[in-house]
Amino acid sequence: MAEREGYLEWVAPGAVTPETWLPGGDLPLLPPGTRVLLDATGVREVTVPAENFAAAAQQLHRMGVRVALLAGSPLVFGLGRQAVQLAGLPEGVAFAVFMERDEALRWLLGARGQH
Repeated sequence: MAEREGYLEWVAPGAVTPETWLPGGDLPLLPPGTRVLLDATGVREVTVPAENFAAAAQQLHRMGVRVALLAGSPLVFGLGRQAVQLAGLPEGVAFAVFMERDEALRWLLGARGQH
């Protein structure tokens, strides 16, 4: 994860597999109010079940983290939206999925008046 001004950026690998999904096995503990841009623009293959993404979304929600998923393909966009729905979370409140980086950052940082 890279630290940016006002948020953390986490770049997903090109192949999201059981071996590359959460190296180390767990999500990092993040303080409430942390904002994360999950850049999945390079993802070309996903072999992890949607339920894993939903469980991660629930865990991040319990931590009080705001997440913008930047998708690079319709597959990743749909998977991201499906994960939010499976997690039972309202899209656009603490989690949102985008195809455009500027739009994702505007939403992610909007409440702070940045970007």
